[in-house]
Amino acid sequence: MNHRRGRRALAGLAIMTILGAGTSACGGDPAVCSDTDSLRSSIQDLQNIDIGQGGLAQLQKQLEAIRSDLQQLADDASDQYSSEVAAIRDAVDALGASLTAAVSTPSAATLTAVRDDVKALGSSVARLGDAVSGTC
Repeated sequence: MNHRRGRRALAGLAIMTILGAGTSACGGDPAVCSDTDSLRSSIQDLQNIDIGQGGLAQLQKQLEAIRSDLQQLADDASDQYSSEVAAIRDAVDALGASLTAAVSTPSAATLTAVRDDVKALGSSVARLGDAVSGTC
């Protein structure tokens, strides 16, 4: 009799272990966490671009990658982080405008505006990171 109880207990433990492993494999962090990581990585790549020869074209290309990351984040974040996503979108739009101005009329003033907008975008993404830290 004691062997039957022992076997049942082991069988029950095995089933619970399998179910628990399956649940944790399906769970994980929400999509907003990986979206935020992707956006941070894209921003880091943007900040590493040297504005020298060909730098503005590289910035434009990287800005498109950021727009794509931002769209994915907006799709996954829904209303929970809407104010942070809106701030990032505004910063991306401002950078796009200053980048367009720098490409058409390169000068110290337009390049400074690009640099400042890159910093502002980085700050907006950092605020998002702070906001999602409790979720991720």
